[in-house]
Amino acid sequence: MKTVHYYENQQHILSQLVNRVPVCGQDIRIKGRNGKIKDILEITENVYRVQVQFEPAAKKRTVTVDNKKKRR
Repeated sequence: MKTVHYYENQQHILSQLVNRVPVCGQDIRIKGRNGKIKDILEITENVYRVQVQFEPAAKKRTVTVDNKKKRR
């Protein structure tokens, strides 16, 4: 088992025990966010540091409610 630490811009995102270490350029989904693996650094034999670049999150637009009707 190998320990993989996922980082985005020096911010720790996730630590995971896995059998296979991901490869560079692989698409990944962490906490509902899609991204790509940019770099993998082997710290020790069983510990890896993975840099992830997430896609920018699309801002959700709120729907405005039409309240033109008068309430009686």
